[in-house]
Amino acid sequence: MLLCYAYRVDGDDNIDDDDDDNNDDDDDDDGFVLVISTTTTITKLDPTKLEQPTGYAKYVVWLGWDINGTAGARGIGVILSKNIILTNYAINLSNKVTYIGDKKISASGFVIYGLSEFVQRPPKEQLIEWKRAISYTTSIWPQSSGLQIALIKLNKNMKLNSKQAAVMPLPSDDHKKVGKKCVVVGWGHTSGGHIVQTRAIIVRKDKCNKHLYQSSAEDSDKIICIDVPHAAIKTHCEHFTSGAPLICEGRLTGIVSWQWICDGRVPRPCASVYKLRNWIKARIEGLGNLSKWEKDTMFSKYVVWHGLDALGIKTVLGMGVILDKNTVLTSYTLNLTNAAAYYQDVSMPVYGFVVYGIPHHVKEIPISKDMDWNEMTNFGYKLHPKPFQPQIALIKLNDPMKLDSHTAAAISLPIADIKEDPVSCVVVGFGLEHDEDIVETQAVIVKPDECRRKIPDLYEEAICIDMPAKGEATHCDQFFPGAPLICDGQLIGINGVVATKAESSANLSAVKATEMEQFSKYSKHVIWFSWTRYDTGRIIGIGILIKDNVVLTNYADNLNTNLLQFSFAMAKLRGFAVYGLPRFVKDVPEHSLVNWAKAINYGKNLPPKSFETQIALIKLSRRLNLNVRELAVAPLPDKEQNIKDLQKSDCVVVAWGSLLYEDLVETKAVVLSMDKCKRMIPELYTNVICIDVPDSAHKTTTHCNHFSNGSPLICNGVLTAVVSRQHPCNGSKPRICASVYKFRNWITTGIGLLGAHIPQLEEFTSYTKHMVWWGWRTTDKKYITYSVGVILNEKVILTSYAVNLSKVMTVIDNEAKELQGFTVFGIPNLLREIPSGNSVYWKEAVCYKFEENPKPFEPQIALIKLSSEIKLNDKTAVAVELPTEEYIVSEKANCVVVGFGKNYSDKIVQIKAIIIRKDVCRSQIPNIYDEAICIDLPVDPDEDINHCNLYGDGAPLICNGILTCIVSWQKPCIHQVPRPCASVNYFRSWITLRAEELKSSSLNQIHSKIMCVLSLLLSIGIARFFAVL
Repeated sequence: MLLCYAYRVDGDDNIDDDDDDNNDDDDDDDGFVLVISTTTTITKLDPTKLEQPTGYAKYVVWLGWDINGTAGARGIGVILSKNIILTNYAINLSNKVTYIGDKKISASGFVIYGLSEFVQRPPKEQLIEWKRAISYTTSIWPQSSGLQIALIKLNKNMKLNSKQAAVMPLPSDDHKKVGKKCVVVGWGHTSGGHIVQTRAIIVRKDKCNKHLYQSSAEDSDKIICIDVPHAAIKTHCEHFTSGAPLICEGRLTGIVSWQWICDGRVPRPCASVYKLRNWIKARIEGLGNLSKWEKDTMFSKYVVWHGLDALGIKTVLGMGVILDKNTVLTSYTLNLTNAAAYYQDVSMPVYGFVVYGIPHHVKEIPISKDMDWNEMTNFGYKLHPKPFQPQIALIKLNDPMKLDSHTAAAISLPIADIKEDPVSCVVVGFGLEHDEDIVETQAVIVKPDECRRKIPDLYEEAICIDMPAKGEATHCDQFFPGAPLICDGQLIGINGVVATKAESSANLSAVKATEMEQFSKYSKHVIWFSWTRYDTGRIIGIGILIKDNVVLTNYADNLNTNLLQFSFAMAKLRGFAVYGLPRFVKDVPEHSLVNWAKAINYGKNLPPKSFETQIALIKLSRRLNLNVRELAVAPLPDKEQNIKDLQKSDCVVVAWGSLLYEDLVETKAVVLSMDKCKRMIPELYTNVICIDVPDSAHKTTTHCNHFSNGSPLICNGVLTAVVSRQHPCNGSKPRICASVYKFRNWITTGIGLLGAHIPQLEEFTSYTKHMVWWGWRTTDKKYITYSVGVILNEKVILTSYAVNLSKVMTVIDNEAKELQGFTVFGIPNLLREIPSGNSVYWKEAVCYKFEENPKPFEPQIALIKLSSEIKLNDKTAVAVELPTEEYIVSEKANCVVVGFGKNYSDKIVQIKAIIIRKDVCRSQIPNIYDEAICIDLPVDPDEDINHCNLYGDGAPLICNGILTCIVSWQKPCIHQVPRPCASVNYFRSWITLRAEELKSSSLNQIHSKIMCVLSLLLSIGIARFFAVL
């Protein structure tokens, strides 16, 4: 048999063997190449061969951010310098906030560098936060086909090296001159969590421009389109990561764009780095320096850096100043008397080291400048200092330093106290921008009374300092431990070790009552959950697991409604819950995540006010696998505990910590008498318990710092109450809790209600007599069921999309095979062996206005011509009637989608559906065609199912017994937005005309064209085959 293969190729596809997209030195046609042969060898391409380990991993980082509803934003970036990352899109987080429980914190992004494999908890030294970013686009989200490129400024420098983390230089010439061997460096599809390189081809410019409808002509010129090689089983949607670099012959060529709805049948846009190089350079300058307060210093000769030497590995602990040739003054250091490191189970000594006379960090320290020490003394403490107690220490060197007046000199101790208003103060140590150089950073003295107000337990002799002005850089980033404070040329103080980043107006740490917080054995009962409200943004709450799929908390929105307003559009929302993970993390592992939508609140006024009853139940979308250590149900109390007994009990609240603000900890709580509580909160409702932190802690903290909404109050090991939300929180008043015992009947009833109203979405149907299921089989008799359709007449089937199989072949085991379509009628369930009397073959099909692949939000309607007639009868095979011209579907109509279900995956059933208002649909899918009908489930079920896994493409929507529309194909299918459906009434004329033509003639007569065949690879499972014209 003569085989005719059609290859659609690009200028960089190694067919014409030239170097560019536009000039063909071999006079071939870049768009269409025919290979005619009777003995053609077809090479199968294993998708894993697309992806290979890469040496480019050292140039890329993985990044993300988390701010009020944008949690989980993830991508790849490229290292341009020690603190600049190039990516496709990033939000500028300066001056933005997010929430952990009730606590408002500064929003920040993160970058992980130097790791080529994904890890859940990367080493702290390889994780750097960022706030400043600038994107080419000014819109909230980038347009999928628009120009996407962005720069991120890290909060501090990365530690770069030639092996794990290195700078990728900008290209010196255009990508067209680079060559054709290109790869995209990212996570890939088969990499199992490793950074890999995936083969990529550059798509010809004219083909690329067809899909850049959201870009101006000027922006389109700065975009490169790429794709995976044509023989690949998976598309670029699975292989290319947003923000990943396109590298051609070792040079940075492009940055892969993010796709809101990724369509693997069209090329993937990339921003051309070369054509945007001037924009990149200008914006790098615009992002500024990490710190504008640091500069070179004349005081570096007094300063040393010190640390520990274990097995030859040096760890820098801090700075210090030279007092004399044998003595260094610093803030704190370890007692090395009994310190040891272990090598192959052998104890080895640990030494201290001091480096002097070198005003910058070096890896290879000259022996003459590297001094050992073993003896030290810390002021007032033996082990670790407390943050707000005196921190000062002396180190005695084993051998004397060789001092001089230029590179290493002793500093004099002050002879007078600090002036009230010094002219100039600086902290001398390693910088933030110049992190390997000893520099001086400007500092200001904070007035003592202001300092005491913010840090009540601060010791009397302390000097408080801060940065001269607020910015991304704080004293935590800028001032190195042990660095000297020098005012007007005089040594005034030694910078202490701060245990946590400050958040007050002067950036001095507020008091943290750490002795109140302990890691808790009760955390196994606690989950934390999240959802988004359009009026308040993202909400994170705490709850208690009281059943394997039910959570008790103070309040949660019922998301089990069809639509909620979100941002600028209407969207279906789901919450998520995190279990078995007693720590707040930005990237939660899949095995600790579960969705939820249904919730019941005791009160009707939502969200409830501070003094109103707050107790709620959340139904998780699936049952959790419990275990004794990490995840367990907290039993409800079986008897009441009176207030007097509770006042004598050992009570704790499990919530986010104050100092340990990313951990679920238990904090001691005391129960107050009802008389005292009512005096302080007159509007108090019944069935409450009032709590507070212990009286001894009131001088330094309040319950606002320690108790989170929905937290459990546990007394003597018994679940006692649920902490209410108090807004605004007033630490001088008690915290209200809802008594679990008093609400136990409501809780029990609520658990039943959560399970009582599971909607029955799938039902057996009488419409099966109008239905067929169809697909194709290869010549080796392998059947592939593809979709469903409805019978129009004896020879024509109506569906959403079908390939004209008369133009298509497939490849199996390196052999070209013909495809033969089949249609099954009169049998409403899938069968392996199809009775010949209920099946008809087909090869010809026609689609409305598209000959290649349908686009998700454009019209999709198609007709299949059968090779022989269906034997119609009144019971099992009946042609469907088209609606009349006057038919207009009502949004209140009783509608069902007919097709294979989820619970009945092998049977044709009817599945409930509703019509979504046209304006609502357009707000969610702006690029949908005007005549589309949008549908969705009437209500979200409890399980993780949605229209994506319930409504099959090609299935009819029948409303009040009338055929209304045909469900469209979607890839990827986005369950948060409605499902498009092609109106049968609108396309009635086209359907009627083409159905008559197909019934009476051959499709080849209708389309008199000479076609060749595109060889396609049949993937495992269900596949789509498209003829490329």
